[in-house]
Amino acid sequence: MSLSNRGPSSLRISLQRFGRIHRPVYRIVAKSRYSSRDGKFHEILGTYDPIPDMHGNKQVSLKIDRIKHWMMVGAEPSERVAKLLGIAEVLPPAPRRVPPRVPFDVLFPREEADSDAESVEGTSAADGAAASSSGAAPEQKPS
Repeated sequence: MSLSNRGPSSLRISLQRFGRIHRPVYRIVAKSRYSSRDGKFHEILGTYDPIPDMHGNKQVSLKIDRIKHWMMVGAEPSERVAKLLGIAEVLPPAPRRVPPRVPFDVLFPREEADSDAESVEGTSAADGAAASSSGAAPEQKPS
């Protein structure tokens, strides 16, 4: 049986969806990169239940020796499988795709209403707004 005839990276370890509507259960399988999500596969390598149980735990079972075998043959894990294998410490932890979320208040700090009413070197806020909207610099008084 030939594992692949399209090159070394044509094998993939990915998820196959099973279960009911609104209650997914996934198989972790070794398959060809070109087969459909729920199509033909070479071997079942584990299962993943993404719905937490009453204690908040998601269930994952892995055949670690077979996963290592398929990776030595040249299979690449999908993004989600790489994350699961990183959590199980089979692979190094997967890098984050997006930077950590920054709170809105840090990005856009609030300005107090009093700062808008302050005058700029003898001109009122209304004169400064009119001057800035016309494109001319505000006039300066000689001292």
